[in-house]
Amino acid sequence: ALIMRKSRAAQAYTFSPTHSFCGELCMILQVKHFRLDTTIQGEGKLRIVEMTEKEINNSSSSSNTITAHAISFGPVGDTSCRPAAIWFNIDPHDLTLCTRQQTRKHKRSRHRLRCKRAEETKTAPSSPIPPFNCNQPIDDAAFDLITEMLTHRYRMLMLNSSTSPNEKQRRSLALKEEQLQRSFESQRRFWMTW
Repeated sequence: ALIMRKSRAAQAYTFSPTHSFCGELCMILQVKHFRLDTTIQGEGKLRIVEMTEKEINNSSSSSNTITAHAISFGPVGDTSCRPAAIWFNIDPHDLTLCTRQQTRKHKRSRHRLRCKRAEETKTAPSSPIPPFNCNQPIDDAAFDLITEMLTHRYRMLMLNSSTSPNEKQRRSLALKEEQLQRSFESQRRFWMTW
């Protein structure tokens, strides 16, 4: 999710449905493929590596491949539909190309769809991993703060899952957490007074 976040695809876009996912019109913002790399020596560590186009074409679908789709269900900031999210390893049969007629109907009946979407909450039954909602504010400072918080959380999880946690890293992450808290409070004060 952090690698896909760098492109800022969910931050600003013009919504135009391209696919249908679980019966709901959506727009695919980006698709990336990753693999679990076990080439690191020692302690059986794994790392996630983005796959190149050549690797994708040469590899058969295996258990160490992760496919991530950034999917939007409506315009940026529309609270009546699901937020943009990254969905992992979804079944290709659940994601179908949207027809031209469906796109035209969507554009003509946007207000009817808005009411219908507010009532429905569908999930993808084929996705074993829950989607990761993309909170990508337009303000650069807020976007960077959220990205730093996600990166910090990832590093904390990596440290805690390690067989021999490093005390120096733990102290460094504790200091980073305090810095993030101060940055959050500073931005909150700014937006409350603005």
